[in-house]
Amino acid sequence: MSYYFLLKMRETEPRIIFAAGIRLLASLMLLAADTANLRADDTPKTSCETISERILEIRTDDLSSLSQRQQSNIAYYLAEEARENRRIPTRLGIFNDKLLWNQPLNFSLIFPSGGCPHPHRCAGTAVLPDLDKIKLQRFSYRRNLVIAPNVQIATAPKQKNISASLVLLDKKEHSFLKFYDVYQVSAIDRDGKPHQSDYVRSEYSVIAPKRGASKENNYLACLQNVFNVRDVMPGSGAR
Repeated sequence: MSYYFLLKMRETEPRIIFAAGIRLLASLMLLAADTANLRADDTPKTSCETISERILEIRTDDLSSLSQRQQSNIAYYLAEEARENRRIPTRLGIFNDKLLWNQPLNFSLIFPSGGCPHPHRCAGTAVLPDLDKIKLQRFSYRRNLVIAPNVQIATAPKQKNISASLVLLDKKEHSFLKFYDVYQVSAIDRDGKPHQSDYVRSEYSVIAPKRGASKENNYLACLQNVFNVRDVMPGSGAR
């Protein structure tokens, strides 16, 4: 390598570093602007939340502080645990739906271990009521869950809408489980537009991760404690 070439490299190196720094600064400014715009929008966004901050701890011998629906759900869960000869704990952690955009949930999420310590995998139970029965669905959790708002608007009678959704992992952590309530529009106002929704049942959907899908990658990062908590999902918008 010639002396002339080495001299030229030394002359251009600061310019290369400076240009790279400018590009990095511009990228950070664009990211900050996108985040600021996202936060300025007050519509609910899909977010990653810490489970421990959403848990309401209750005594299993006194459910009086809960709504009738939640009392029914938890009582059913405890009865099933007793029927399976499992030990009934004195306290349970359940998802506190009072903080969910002022939208009450009819299903219950139970986190027996509270905030599950990373990197351990803990088992929880979803209690999903229907009009004439209640179903239980096991799920896996660590420290976080995904909260996804519902932006669907019914435009005709008999059309079904779903509530905000809570996303966790299945027992083997192979798929996502999305829990939500189902409503049906049943009333029409004087302008011929539906305005009243009646609760029908609570359900869950299985979402299989897709290779390269950004939404599923964000979900997995949140649920496996990689993504920063108490923050909106990058580029998520409402889901």
